[in-house]
Amino acid sequence: VLEKILHKWVDDTSHINDNVLDGEMKNNEDKDTDTNFEYDPDKGDEISISLVHQACKFVEHAFETTSGTNMSLLRPLLFPLISIQKNAASFEFDRSIRAQVITSYIRALTHIVDRDALDNNIVKSLLDLSMSKFTLKNEESSSTAVLTLIECCLAKDILTSKEKLFYTKQVGMSGNWTIWELLCLKSSNVGVLVACSKLVCNAMENFKDEQGQHLSVLSALCNISKIHGDWVPVILSISGQQITSLFHYYGTNYLDSATFKKNRMSACSNCMKVVMLSFQYMVSKAGGVLPEVKAQFDADLASYLSVIFETLVSVITYNGLPNQQNDSNAGADCLLGQMCSQFFVHVLRASPTSFKLCVGNLNDTSRSVLESSVRAALSGYAVQPSAPTRKKLNIKTFVSSRNKA
Repeated sequence: VLEKILHKWVDDTSHINDNVLDGEMKNNEDKDTDTNFEYDPDKGDEISISLVHQACKFVEHAFETTSGTNMSLLRPLLFPLISIQKNAASFEFDRSIRAQVITSYIRALTHIVDRDALDNNIVKSLLDLSMSKFTLKNEESSSTAVLTLIECCLAKDILTSKEKLFYTKQVGMSGNWTIWELLCLKSSNVGVLVACSKLVCNAMENFKDEQGQHLSVLSALCNISKIHGDWVPVILSISGQQITSLFHYYGTNYLDSATFKKNRMSACSNCMKVVMLSFQYMVSKAGGVLPEVKAQFDADLASYLSVIFETLVSVITYNGLPNQQNDSNAGADCLLGQMCSQFFVHVLRASPTSFKLCVGNLNDTSRSVLESSVRAALSGYAVQPSAPTRKKLNIKTFVSSRNKA
C-alpha cells in the first residue's frame, strides 16, 4: 500500500521535470563520464559526502519553514524511499550518509505531521516505514528522530491503542528500548507491557551484553514504575527474578570488565528504585486490608522481602559499609552496602511486623549481617571504638612477688 502511495506521488509530480531530465541526459551522453556526480565510498569522496549532508539540511529547513505541504515539495523527500523499500541493501552504501538521510527524512516528516498536513493513514504508513526499515539501535541520530516523530504522533492522538501495542512490540524486537519506554509511558493499557514480557526477560537475562540492552530495559522499567504505580505487580511478575539477579551480579562485581564496572552504581541504583517502589506499593495496600487477614498480608509481604533481603545481604557482605569497608574484595564500594542497609531501616520503620517475620526466615549468617548493618545505619555508620586493651596477668610474676612479701 505504501509503495502505491509513493508511486502515485512520484507520478503526480514527475511530469514537471521529466522533459528537463531527459534533455540533460541526452546532452550529457557525449560528455566525459567523469563529470557525472557519483559517490564512491571506497574513494572517501569528501565533496560528495559534504553535498549529501548539505542537501539533507536543506530539505529539513524547507519542510520546517514552508507552510502547508506542496506535493512537488514532497517528491525529493519521498522519491528515494521507493528504492529503499524495494531493496534495503542498496541503501547500505555508507552508514554515516545512511544515518544522515534517514534522520533528515524523519525530521521532515515530523514537521509535516506537526502541521496536520497529511492524512493520518498516510502518516501511519510512513511511521511504519520509519520504524521497520530505519530504526536501528546503533544509529543514535535516526533513533532520536523517530522518538521525536512518535512523540508528535502521540501528541496529535494519531495512534490507536492497538497501534501503540503493535509499535511497542516492534521497537522491543528491534532493541530500541528508549522508544519502547516512551510508548509504555504514554499508554494506559498494561497489555503493552505484558505483550513484550518475553522480549524484556530475554534482554535482561543477557547481562553480559556489552551494548547494555539489559541496562536500558532496567532503566525503562524503573521509569515506568514511577509513572504507572499500578503496573508494579505486573513488572515484578515479568522481571522480578531478573531484577534481583542483576542486583546481585552488579552488587558483587560478578564480571571483570571495564563496562561492567562502569555501570555498577547506576545498575544497582535502578534495581533498588524498583525494589523500593514495589515495597511502597505493597505497603500502600495495607490500609485496605481487613483485620482478619492482616496477619496473612504481613506474612506474604515477609516472604517477598526475604528474597530481596538475601540479595541485599550478599551485596553488603561483598562491599561492606561506610564504617566497615571490605577491602579484601576487588572493586568493593561501601556506598552499595550503605544503600542496602538504608532499605533495611526503611522496611523496619514502615512495616515492623513483616520485618520481624522476614528476619526470622533468614539463616544465622544472613541475619547477623542484616542486624549489624541496621545497627550501623541507625548509628550513622559511626566507627565503633575498640575495647580497651587489658593488661595480661602474669601468674608466675604474681606468685613470686607474693612469696617475697
